[in-house]
Amino acid sequence: MMKKLSFSKRNRLLRNEDFKAVLQKNWKAGDGLITLYVAENAFHFPRLGVSVGKPCGNAVVRNRLKRILREIFRQNQHQIPQNFDYLVIVPSPSST
Repeated sequence: MMKKLSFSKRNRLLRNEDFKAVLQKNWKAGDGLITLYVAENAFHFPRLGVSVGKPCGNAVVRNRLKRILREIFRQNQHQIPQNFDYLVIVPSPSST
């Protein structure tokens, strides 16, 4: 039987404090297009936060990028380490 692939509110980093906690760990990897920050959490499931800079486009473009990244996470959340928070940052194109 296939696991349910949901992406509820509990799987998201929602508060500014959550974002800051992940950034403070400074465990990151990036390729110039996106940067992934990772921090351990006390839960038994992964959580995701997404930040897209305004220079990437208008609100429609930024929200589409966020939806795409959340969907990738939703489909793969059972294949990644479970006790971590993940923060994906898409910087402005000029900073790459």
